This record gives sequence, C-alpha cells and structure tokens, in this order.
Amino acid sequence: MTSFDWEEYLKLAEDFEDKVDDEAILRTATSRAYYAVFHMAYDFLNKNGFTISRERNSAHYDVWDAFGRAIGVNDTWRAISKNGDELSRRRKIADYQLRKINWAESIKDSNKKARNIQQWLTDISKDGPVKIVVPERKYSF
Repeated sequence: MTSFDWEEYLKLAEDFEDKVDDEAILRTATSRAYYAVFHMAYDFLNKNGFTISRERNSAHYDVWDAFGRAIGVNDTWRAISKNGDELSRRRKIADYQLRKINWAESIKDSNKKARNIQQWLTDISKDGPVKIVVPERKYSF
C-alpha cells in the first residue's frame, strides 16, 4: 500500500480558490492547505530522525516549534516555523470559529504560504539527511 500524497490536499485547496461565494468551501480549503504542509513537515522531521508523537495533543505545535528551535537553524527553517504557525492559526479559525473574515483573500495567501513551505522543505532536503536537534524546553515556576 502506498502512502497518501499530501500535495493532493494542497492542489484541492488551490482548486477551491475561485469559489469566492462559498464560505464552506473556502474554510475547507484553508484546512486542506494547512494539513498538506503539516504532514509534509511532519514527514520531513521523521525522515531525518526527529520523531514527534501523534499521540500527543501538541503534535502540531511540536512540528512548527522544531523548525524554529532546532540547533543551527537558519532563516529558511524559521520561515517554515513562522508560516506553519500562521497556517495553523488560520486552520483553527476555519474549523472552529464563526468569525467573519475575507476567506477568498485568506485562502490565496494561505495557499501561497503553503507552497512556500513546500518549496523550503524541498530546498533544505537537497543536501541529503539533516541532523535535527531541538533543545529541551526549560520551564521555571
């Protein structure tokens, strides 16, 4: 059995961009764009030896946090983290809130951010496996 190609979600989100009069479709597109790049980023981390448990509620936070806090990260890694966080925030609004926003404008920007993340993941993969080390979070009470 072959695995699902997460880019299909992103293509679907892009196909829905023109449905400007259908809020349900635009909300769905926002969610699909996010999940496409979340799974791409998650798979990138796993392929490079950094495991994030899907059992925890924080898997989404942990993925984007890893890109932002890994030792030796550069601007590309930080951009993946920042854009991933933003897409996650938009996905939560699309899925859980009744807030009125300009969904037609939002999905175009979300798709652009998602394509950027996809390209950045491809770019940082070109040199082969990457050793990913994320320092433990230190909490003080």
